[in-house]
Amino acid sequence: MRAGKMKKLEVWGKVEKTNELSEKDYSPGKIKSVYLEMIPMTGSVSSLAGNTKVSGTTHKFKGRYVTCKFIKDDMWFIRNGVKYEIKFILNPFEANKELEFFCEVS
Repeated sequence: MRAGKMKKLEVWGKVEKTNELSEKDYSPGKIKSVYLEMIPMTGSVSSLAGNTKVSGTTHKFKGRYVTCKFIKDDMWFIRNGVKYEIKFILNPFEANKELEFFCEVS
């Protein structure tokens, strides 16, 4: 990993809170900030009815295993107001050196 290419991202997910009835409740919230290498992967543009165009982009984020091992696939990243939903997580060669997160912009 190249340290100069690392970007600071916020990790968001469902955070447990207690509501006014003293019950467990889950709501979206920031969990932690991490530094990841951000690599754009694919992009597509499709047309819908009424001259509407929809674009979809995917990104790969790479980070150190020790820093990112708490991240699950039901979480998401936010950077500069853009939400990146995690589609799947890859641990290359099961080496526990780095994790790769394949995400889609939503």
